[in-house]
Amino acid sequence: MIRSTLKKITASLLALVFVFSLFACKAKPKLPEAAGIDTLPAETPIVKINDYVVTWDLYYYFLNYITSSMLNYMSYYGMDATDWSVPEEFEGSGKSYYEYAVENAYAGLKWYIAIYLKADEAGVEWTDELQAQLEAEYDQMTVSYGTEEAAIEAMAEQGLVKSSLLWLLKAEILNGEVLEKIYGEDCKNYPDDKAEKFITENDYFRAQHILLMTTDDAGVDFDDDKKAVILEQINAIVDDLNAYDGDDFGAYFSELMKEKSEDPGSTTFPDGYVFTDGDMVTEFFDEAKVLEVGAFSKEPVKTSYGYHILYKLALSPDDSYTNNSSGVTKTLRAFAAEAELNVELNAKTEAMQITELEGLSKFNFEDVFVKPLLAEPEPSGTTEITN
Repeated sequence: MIRSTLKKITASLLALVFVFSLFACKAKPKLPEAAGIDTLPAETPIVKINDYVVTWDLYYYFLNYITSSMLNYMSYYGMDATDWSVPEEFEGSGKSYYEYAVENAYAGLKWYIAIYLKADEAGVEWTDELQAQLEAEYDQMTVSYGTEEAAIEAMAEQGLVKSSLLWLLKAEILNGEVLEKIYGEDCKNYPDDKAEKFITENDYFRAQHILLMTTDDAGVDFDDDKKAVILEQINAIVDDLNAYDGDDFGAYFSELMKEKSEDPGSTTFPDGYVFTDGDMVTEFFDEAKVLEVGAFSKEPVKTSYGYHILYKLALSPDDSYTNNSSGVTKTLRAFAAEAELNVELNAKTEAMQITELEGLSKFNFEDVFVKPLLAEPEPSGTTEITN
């Protein structure tokens, strides 16, 4: 599949990234001991969000994730990361580095709490079956470490204890149960008109295409003479399409695609790609946006991969779509239902009240989260892997 590498992480999805970052791969950079969970006892109350008391281990995990991500970003762009308390805006946010980190850590925590609140409102019951699913997911996440003890040690290095990880995993299961409770299995009861509006407003399209490559397998451009020959070949295909006078153009295009296209994804996705802005290279997306359903490109579309002829197909709420950032595949109807639920969850997070507790004054932010991450890591013999 020809896709761009741009990844989008919205505020509503931010929190759901955290729990998977812990077990995304077995090798993790070992942080200096000063940055560890042992700064305070794990059960120390730090803040209260509505009626939920957030303990040190959860607070540490979220804030450590945000801080290390910011430091990676700042290092990449050559930004000064030595003093986070000065009133300097982080990337136009209007917040100091410290304020930005804490605000985003709170956003993640609030999101999980909002899921629990919504599950209660929707009448979701935590059954033995769901408990078994939770335990199975935990076992699956720890299996790469060999033993649970090794997994717990890895959690501790990231500032998390088992009970808190289970709380995070449970929230994600509840999120799916809420959607099923409101909209039915696979969100099949989500209204057609709302799903179609979601598809239109978010520029989702479906298209087949014929691609003739102008690069080799290593991505190196062919010379101009060879490109000229390829352009003649793709124009000849356009002529063939224009000359078709049969009664099943779709089948004819599929036949030509199978015969001519050099995109390996055409075999995997014979019925076409479903995509939105940011999934495909810009020229591909722009062409799909202006084509009418049932129309094809009257002139070849040039991208960094080669020459394309697009054929735009109808798109229904029950067509499947794979999110390019998360890798999750489900119907567009289900994505639309989730987006509507996200709006409600966001509203809940915005209404939440944060009360600082005594534990918040027992550590220094820069000493625990910034300085150790700026220090030279201990030699480990492994390649550095970012969150």
